Amino acid sequence: MDAHRRRAGQRLGSCIEQHILFPGAGHGVGVFDVQGWIGRNGCVSGDESLTECLPATRTSLVVLPDTDAGHAGQEPSTLLARAITQIVSPRHVFDLPVRPAAG
Repeated sequence: MDAHRRRAGQRLGSCIEQHILFPGAGHGVGVFDVQGWIGRNGCVSGDESLTECLPATRTSLVVLPDTDAGHAGQEPSTLLARAITQIVSPRHVFDLPVRPAAG
């Protein structure tokens, strides 16, 4: 690994380690690390996106559902990413737990 990649990985790692949301998932500077998948998601009314990479296997995943209608408290992009990664990377399944409702 060249020095540039090593420095980039160190910077990313230090950003992610700042906030641990739940076991197996960290977040920092808008970047998630979920079971080794590193990236981010976004949502605007009616549209979602999820872009992730799994450096361990040099795999990328992009999910662009044309909806923001979730199911059982889960975002569509998380549901799709979980289903896809169960097949393509069963040792690294992308899964963000449902957060309890505020109140």
